[in-house]
Amino acid sequence: MSNSKKKLIEKALITALRERKKISNHPYKPFCLYDFIEKQEVEIKFVNISSLEGIYSKEPGPLILLSSLRPHGRQYYNCAHEYGHHVFEHGMELDEITNNHDTSSYNPNEFLVDAFAGFLLMPKSTVKRAFNIRDVGLKKVKPIDVYRVASNIGVGYKTLAFHLYRSLRMIDRSVYRKLSKVKVSSIKEEILGQRFPGELIFVDKQWEGRPIDLQVNDLIAVSDDYEIEESYLKKIDQIDNNLILKGHKTGIGRIKLNSSKEAHFVRVSRDKYNGFNKYKHLEE
Repeated sequence: MSNSKKKLIEKALITALRERKKISNHPYKPFCLYDFIEKQEVEIKFVNISSLEGIYSKEPGPLILLSSLRPHGRQYYNCAHEYGHHVFEHGMELDEITNNHDTSSYNPNEFLVDAFAGFLLMPKSTVKRAFNIRDVGLKKVKPIDVYRVASNIGVGYKTLAFHLYRSLRMIDRSVYRKLSKVKVSSIKEEILGQRFPGELIFVDKQWEGRPIDLQVNDLIAVSDDYEIEESYLKKIDQIDNNLILKGHKTGIGRIKLNSSKEAHFVRVSRDKYNGFNKYKHLEE
């Protein structure tokens, strides 16, 4: 790696950790990126554009546009990427769907904000804590454990696996190869006992730091030690010790862990919601 790239990575890391210090409670835990960005007076809007990953616009006011058609984890990472353009005071930036393995068109600004996004969402302290509280050793980490942590952080399974290997150096090449060969669809099938093409969020007893955000028709697998308090979720099955719940209607409810009485907000939005993020969970 060139010295220029190393300097950009160092700049991204320092800046991302500085941003995380703005989180009032427990900056080492996962957090809701969308809520955080809006507190920095940057608006977020979801739009129905299939070729779009994200857009950052500085004028007339800081605004991030995200495609409503991308998977949840991809939207989340793209949002952190576009927020990087804001933090580093870039101008108008448009990011369309490209081949992620194409390294022929290196752009320093894009390299910088992509590294920033990874460190903002997945700093080593947060990732290490997430696996530790689940009593998971990384030398023999299983795909489902990576999926559990990715769900809590809000990113995709493959995004976290790659970040563990390439950026954080917390797993070696052999472990990464094993993880990267596993398809997300097979992990979901392991959890549900059947194939499911939609979004599945794994909410274990160690979930912390951020609300559980999903869309109508998404599924969440939660420990059966949770008590469901509201009607925005509908129970559809129980597999082993996990309740399988479906996003039923838009709104904000809670689930509560019986063993500790710790509660988490559950926020359900419309399927492929288009509009400003701040209105996403309003009841219809």
